[in-house]
Amino acid sequence: MNSTSLQALTSCGHSIPTDDEHFGWLNASSDLLGNVAALREKFEEDGYLYLPGFFDEEDIMAARASMVERLEASGLLEPGTDPMDAIARADKRTMFVPELATDNPAVDHVVYNPGAFDFYERFFGEKALAFSFKWIRAVGPAREQARTATGCT
Repeated sequence: MNSTSLQALTSCGHSIPTDDEHFGWLNASSDLLGNVAALREKFEEDGYLYLPGFFDEEDIMAARASMVERLEASGLLEPGTDPMDAIARADKRTMFVPELATDNPAVDHVVYNPGAFDFYERFFGEKALAFSFKWIRAVGPAREQARTATGCT
């Protein structure tokens, strides 16, 4: 990846290196979906699995649409913009917005997808479970001083 065009990246005031040794494209593993042993090996090697196309894009976009409709109805999106762009209003402070996913069939369809549970069970070798409550974070620009990244102190 050519990182020379990237602006400086930071998280909680710490610089994130963007040189080719530390920053680059994710390695896709979708071609290994039928081979659990190979997926586990890839996970050990890379430290992650990137599975583009794992979820149906129409399902993901339906879940996004249902959440941005709720954001828009709450007055949290920038007026005059396409709601699907999910541009937060600069003058609104938000962080934790669980009502985006509460009683939301489109989100439930993605989160509780039987194909995903089957994958998790095969990959981890045990029954997959899910919490009934979904933690949704919607952090707008008015929260830029807030510590929003996991592990920042």
